[in-house]
Amino acid sequence: RQEGSALTGASSAIMGFGTDFDGGRVEGETFAFDIFVEVDGNWYPLAFSGRMEGAELIGQVDIPDGTRSTFRGTRAPSE
Repeated sequence: RQEGSALTGASSAIMGFGTDFDGGRVEGETFAFDIFVEVDGNWYPLAFSGRMEGAELIGQVDIPDGTRSTFRGTRAPSE
């Protein structure tokens, strides 16, 4: 959900984890948010950032081990 420049929401992944997040931000067509995931009892931050192109989201996620991965998604319809 976007309210002004604030971004909150929930994430889920095919790996089985999901989490809510807040503290994200939107500036123009760019966005960024952090989530924390649990792996073997340890919590790790994932930093997502990217841009919106129409209904498509394109970006990257930075993983604590220094790995960067890309993603593509679709913006959820407005309620």
